[in-house]
Amino acid sequence: MMRFLPLNVQPIFQLFLKRTLRGAQRECNYGAMIQSQIIRIVERIPTIKDLIKRLINNPLFRLDCGFLVSDVVPSEASYTRMIDVISQSDVLDVMQDTLIWNGNTFGHFLKVPLKHKGRTGCLTWSLYRHDSLRQESS
Repeated sequence: MMRFLPLNVQPIFQLFLKRTLRGAQRECNYGAMIQSQIIRIVERIPTIKDLIKRLINNPLFRLDCGFLVSDVVPSEASYTRMIDVISQSDVLDVMQDTLIWNGNTFGHFLKVPLKHKGRTGCLTWSLYRHDSLRQESS
């Protein structure tokens, strides 16, 4: 039985929380921007520029990404600033470690030693999906 856990993107959202209730509201919908970046990767949209064109031309896609009808589509510079903030923190490393740990815990991966020049490495391990090992062995 395959168990899918949702990808917890809450640590990324925490980077963009407004610390006080005073002052103007944030002009960018960072939650929708993060979702649109994930959707860009899943749908294989090659560049941010192409993502912005699709957000402008396709209102249903914009709603699927989490933007409101009243939201303005962010510029390429806004996406670049958001990516810079994310890349300067260690949030993605922590999320990747958590994802791999969950995969190991629930048995989605199997540790198999790598072979290098006919010898098995002592400290080098590779993660393989159980399904791919079953297909190769049959």
